[in-house]
Parts: sequence; C-alpha cells; structure tokens
Amino acid sequence: MSEFAGIIRFDGERIDESLAQWLAQSINGAAVSCEHFWRDARALFVHRLSRYGSNQVDRQPLQITSGETLVSDVRLDERKELRQQLGLDPLQQIGDVALLAAAYARWGESAAERLYGDFAFALWDSRENKLVLARDALGVRALYYAVSDRFVAFSTQLRTLLSVPDIPRELDEIALADFITLAPSNGSRTLYRHIHRVPSGGIMTFRGTACSVNNYWNAEKLSPIRYSRDDDYVEAARELLDRAVAYRLERVEPIASMLSGGFDSAAVTATAARLLGGQRLTAYTRVPGAPHPYDALDERALAAQVVARYPNIEWVILDDDAPALRDSEPESEAAQMGLPRRNAFNPTWFEPFFLRATQAGAKVALAGTMGNVVLSWPGQSRFRELLRGGRFFTALSELNRTARQDNRSFAYVFLKYALPLLEPRQMRRWRHSRRFGGYPWLRYCLISPDFAAEIGYAPHARDIGHDIPFHPDLDGKSIRASMLRNEHHHDIEGIARLRYGLEMRDPYCDRRFAEFTLALPEDQFLRHGQSRWLARRVLADRLSKELLSQTRRGRQCPEWHYLASRRIDKLRHNVERIERSPLASRVLDVKRMKALLDTWPSEAEAAKGKESLYQYALHRGIIVGSFLRWFEGGNA
Repeated sequence: MSEFAGIIRFDGERIDESLAQWLAQSINGAAVSCEHFWRDARALFVHRLSRYGSNQVDRQPLQITSGETLVSDVRLDERKELRQQLGLDPLQQIGDVALLAAAYARWGESAAERLYGDFAFALWDSRENKLVLARDALGVRALYYAVSDRFVAFSTQLRTLLSVPDIPRELDEIALADFITLAPSNGSRTLYRHIHRVPSGGIMTFRGTACSVNNYWNAEKLSPIRYSRDDDYVEAARELLDRAVAYRLERVEPIASMLSGGFDSAAVTATAARLLGGQRLTAYTRVPGAPHPYDALDERALAAQVVARYPNIEWVILDDDAPALRDSEPESEAAQMGLPRRNAFNPTWFEPFFLRATQAGAKVALAGTMGNVVLSWPGQSRFRELLRGGRFFTALSELNRTARQDNRSFAYVFLKYALPLLEPRQMRRWRHSRRFGGYPWLRYCLISPDFAAEIGYAPHARDIGHDIPFHPDLDGKSIRASMLRNEHHHDIEGIARLRYGLEMRDPYCDRRFAEFTLALPEDQFLRHGQSRWLARRVLADRLSKELLSQTRRGRQCPEWHYLASRRIDKLRHNVERIERSPLASRVLDVKRMKALLDTWPSEAEAAKGKESLYQYALHRGIIVGSFLRWFEGGNA
C-alpha cells in the first residue's frame, strides 16, 4: 500500500517547487518509509511508499512513455491472467505498478474496468493535456480531488487536500447531516463542499478543469446467475472464496487474521489455514475485557473450534480494556483524520489487535468485514421479492418457517419483515413523522431539529430515501451493492492503514466473488426459513456444525457501559466544550446530550435496550461535536 498526491495546473503557470516538500510532509503516518517526487512545468506528483511495499520494481511515480506519468496505490489480483493478456514474459519480474502501467498502455482509460484487485491511480498525459483519476470497482482504495479555476488537486488522503492553499475549507452541511443521521455514504460527496471523491468503480478524465465521468461498474448491469442444481452454487462459491483468500495471501509473510466466532472471519481464517498448508497463521480473537450483561455469542469458544481444526493456526486472545487517547480527547483524532468516526467504541475495541499484530511483524491481516453482504447475506430481502411479485402463499410459508427457525412468534416475524413491505411508503412516512415530530432520525441521533430545519434536511432525506431510516425501498442486490461501496468505511480503513502500518485485506471485497453473490437468486440466501442458507452450505467443508448452526450474532464491545462510565466526567467536560462552540452547538442538540448524561444508567443491566441513545447517539454526538470544534479552531 502507498499514498500519493498531486496537482495539475491548467492556467499555464508553473508549480512552486517548495510545494513538493510540503505535499510530502502532509502524506505521513506510521507506515511511511520513503518518498518520491516527479514534476514537469504544470504537474507535480508526490508518492510515499509504505514500509511493506519496498519492492524496487514498484517505485513511483512511473513514466510509462515520455508524455505519460503514473502514480498509484495498487494491489492486483489475477496477475498471471493479466500478464498473459498483455503478452508479457511470464519469467520477468514485474510489480503491480508496472502491470497497471502496461494495462494502461494497452487499453487506455478502459484499463480500470479490466483490472481485478484494489487500486486508485492518477495518470497525467502531458501530450493530450489530460489527467485521469480512477478507483477499483468496489472502491477499496480511496481517492479524493478538488477543482479550482486554475488547477486540479488530488490525494489518497483527505487531510492533504484540506491543507492545500486555494482550496476553500468549507463544510457541506447537508453531507454533515447525512453523516450524523447515518444516511448511506456512497456518492462523491464528502464533508467538505469543495473536496470530492472519485466514485467507486469510476474513471474521471480532466481536460483542463472540464471533467467527464465514466462509472464503469454498476451492480444493476450484472446478469443473473441460474444453475440447475443448488449444489452448483455451493461449488462455485467455494472456488471463488478460495481464490479470493489466495490472492490476498500472495507475497505476504508473516500472516495475521482476525478471528471471531461468526461465519465471516472464521471462514476467512479457516480458508487461509487450509491454503497455507504447514505455514503458520496468527489469528487474533477479541473478547470483552470487562463484565457485561449481554447474552451474545461466545466468541472465544467458537473461535477455539476453528483453531482446533487447523493446527497451523497460532491463536492470540485479546481482552484489553485500556482506553485510547480518542476516548478522552476526541479532537486529537479529528486533527489526524480530517473527519469524525461514526462509532465511538469499536476503534478502541480493535486497537489492541492492530498494535499486537504490528508488534509481531505483520504487515497484512485478513478480515471478513463485508461477509454479511456477500457470502453470509441473511436473505430477508427475499420477502420483498415474494410479496412484490405477488407470491403471497410462498411468502407466508417462508415467514412461518423463519419464525420457527428463530424461535419467534409468527406475529413478530410478520411485523418485522412483511408489514413494512405491504404498508404504503407514504403511510409509513406519515407515521414516522408524526411519532418523531417530522424528524425520524431523532430516535437514534442528536442532530439539532433547528439545524435540520434550517438546511432543509427533510426534503433531501426524502429524495435519497432516508426519510424512513434504514428501510430503503430497494431490492436485495441494490442494498448489498450499496453496503459494499460504503465510502465512510473505505475512508476510515485508509487512515487506519497509515496509522498502524497494517493493511487489512477482506476477501469478501474481491470483485469476482462480490459480483457472483450479487447475481444469485434470493432463494439461495433464505430457504425454508433458514437465513444465510448459502453460507451454511458453502462453509460446511471448513467450519464446525456447531458454529454454522448459530442464529445469534456476536456483539462488538459489549462492555461499552463499563468503559463509558469510567470516563463519565470526561464526557460531561466534552459536552460542555461542545456547548461553548458556536458551530457544534448549532449542529447538535446539546440539551439532549446533557439530559442523557444526567440520566446515565448506573448499572449496565439498566442500560440494555437503551443503546441507541446512550451507546450510539450520545457518543456519536460527542465525536461529531469534537470534530466541529477542531474544524472551528477549538475553544476553551
């Protein structure tokens, strides 16, 4: 993994040479080891190589021809097939950057849609006065840009562009409200009005400051997959899972993985252990570091079953409860990231894993973050397909079987899955508006109603389908494609790579694997009332029956009440500082934040069922408020 930035001037003026050093200093982090510059009269590229990407073959920027210069953050899959397509010597040592360059030389801008793997790249063609920016199909690698009347600036790090002179540092208040209310984050919009993302699966071509966009990847264009036998889906999924994991193991040593008691990380860890043969794999399992009242999965016991099946796994259990700096001083992280997080507890929950893995020398770790939208999709979207298709008897039968499988009443399952689909959306919108005073987001977030009204948020939310939160009027394929391309997730992962020097690789973000599962019939994910039906069958050759029979889900950081209670005075202090900030107190409902602190449950048991406000809304509000204080310049 690497980071890069650049500026292209289209006004005929030369770029100040001191800008190169300034850009290099802005692309920093624990993983950086060296830097490289390239410039001509109107263009400047800065590239910094991560400590685990020191292969001299991949030094950048790379001049493809006398007029074309490339800089990238790239990890390619299907390298053998790509070399054959490009007619390259199979014995020649060649890195991913050179492969990308050869692909561009052969196919031009359409190279991006022919490539498999994770990448973001910028290419400057001085002969045609053209800049090309592109990202991989699922947007695993981040890339941002800003346009003025004189130049285009771009970077893999948001904060780099925030510091560029002549790029206005102005918030996009609608995007900020989207962030607070947890609206989908899949577009080019960032929290900053003048900084945008290159779209996932997109190619942007600038000729001067005029721009054209080619969105080359769209889940709706995938052709449905239909096999004659259910077993055929299983065999195809197993092959794709094995390939996806194998690609992410290439050229990596030592190897680490995250291992929980759930389907997704367990499947990745087990598959990696099988593929590695006798080679060691270190698996890290995060368990609570303090008592809690939740009856969640026993991650330790189920993870132990995976370890028992594969003797080449070295198992490390993490049960730390140490606080991080972000817990007491949220502004410290805002300054490093240039944006807030959506979750207060998970970063601290996972930090021991990043620290231990890097201390052990790991440069890459496997994860299964997106498994629940690829292989282990629960499949309740099938109810929409059945009901909207008029197959009411089949729908009722599946609802009844689902109730039995989940040990729930039929009424509960009907109200949860069927009624929202049968009730007219206009009626549901009316019910939500009446119950929450026109702002349904207030039940789980602390946006100020006055701020929401001032910026006209309700009409915007209705336009994007967020007026009934978490219930978009989309089919299963569209929902899953949207979740796969969650831009906030990719924003945060890019920053974590720099901070810890550890690259997370998720086989479920493999393009071919994702495309395959997106194209499958809904009944492969839910059949006879059993959710995650595809995953249960696919993983039967590598995971225990007990693990695969689970219907409960694990819970990250279940000891949240214990951790928050230890710093309750600091939380009060942070809210008081937010109240003194003109910007933060305008955006957030400080009065409600104070009320939640005043009614803080004294016992963890009393906090159960109130997580949406005490665990999530309050702490997200503090994080956002601290970010706004940082943006504003801070106050006493």
